[in-house]
Amino acid sequence: MKHFKFLSVLLLITIVVVSCKKKDFPDEQYIEFAKHIEESIAAGNADLLNAAFDYNSFEKIVFDGLKLTEDQKIDADKYIREYIRPGSIKVDAVTYGADFHFTKFYRDSLGNARIIFRLYNNGGISIEDWEMKVIDKEIKIVDAFAVASGIKWSEDCRQQICNHLNIINEEVMNLNRLIQVNIAIGNEDFAAADSILFYTLPQTKDLMYANVLNLNLSSITDDYENVKTTADQFVKKFPDEDRIATFYLMQSAIGNGLVEEVSAQIDKMVNMFGNDPIYYVYLSWVFQNADAYDLALEAMDSAITYLPSLFDLYIEKMDIFYLQEQYSQIAEELNTIDELFLPGKEDDDYFSRRYPKARNNTAFKQWIDKRNYLNYDSLNKAMGF
Repeated sequence: MKHFKFLSVLLLITIVVVSCKKKDFPDEQYIEFAKHIEESIAAGNADLLNAAFDYNSFEKIVFDGLKLTEDQKIDADKYIREYIRPGSIKVDAVTYGADFHFTKFYRDSLGNARIIFRLYNNGGISIEDWEMKVIDKEIKIVDAFAVASGIKWSEDCRQQICNHLNIINEEVMNLNRLIQVNIAIGNEDFAAADSILFYTLPQTKDLMYANVLNLNLSSITDDYENVKTTADQFVKKFPDEDRIATFYLMQSAIGNGLVEEVSAQIDKMVNMFGNDPIYYVYLSWVFQNADAYDLALEAMDSAITYLPSLFDLYIEKMDIFYLQEQYSQIAEELNTIDELFLPGKEDDDYFSRRYPKARNNTAFKQWIDKRNYLNYDSLNKAMGF
């Protein structure tokens, strides 16, 4: 009799779960949604993503735990709706040369739909895991987790709100210090980052963001074996975020020129984040650090094949040529850039400064002469600029 009751309850739970799932959209619809988001951002249209962001749900998450007066809530609401514009932020990044790419759809352990996007911008990589819900029969984005940073959009926004409203407490001050660590790492001021983190980490040792920053700094400044130890400690503390450890193990392996280790971490990343042509860039970087320049060029060419409009990759390729003192190849690549993009006079000066030893090369001089011959005002007018 007891077994029968258990099975009955189990059957009831199953029916409830199935009934709930019927209210959700099929996976294919979420994938199409993600593809449309990617296409609209690439086309410079921020409206689709901005409209898909559910401010009401997002604000509930941001305000949870914050003791705000009614006036402060009104001010915070105005701030969020004015400055938290994910579509506009992505379009601005792409306009200035970033690449925004949908890489994976999956459902989490609770069956919630998630999509992963990757943003590559001038060598910087952001991987975001977006949380979605069906609200009023529409797919809506309610929050996102920045994998490489270890912080959610809502957590970052809460900090912005606290600073905007001049809310000062120990938690806010510590987070501001951690933000300074992140800025210092971005500016490659590793000594400053280490100094601030040394003071702040003991007070924030249970905060994921602090531990991610520690892992990030370690991946840049320590040898690979030490980074593995730090990564293992991170996973023990945050067992559900092995993907963060994988990302920074890859970053460390790249810096140390460990080709096999990078390949192993990329294999894991394919499962975690989906297929992504940016992995060829990672391979090119590690080949460069291993002094395998021919393989580095092959990997960069593969990346360019899949991402032909990403201007940064052509510069990466020319940097490899420059390391090998192949100055004629730099000129050849610059001619390719002239055909694909619309460089201005300032770009001529930039490349001359970036590759000073190439300026005496005949092919490079010919490229400079050709560029000097161009009438930029007439060319820009003809192109509608």
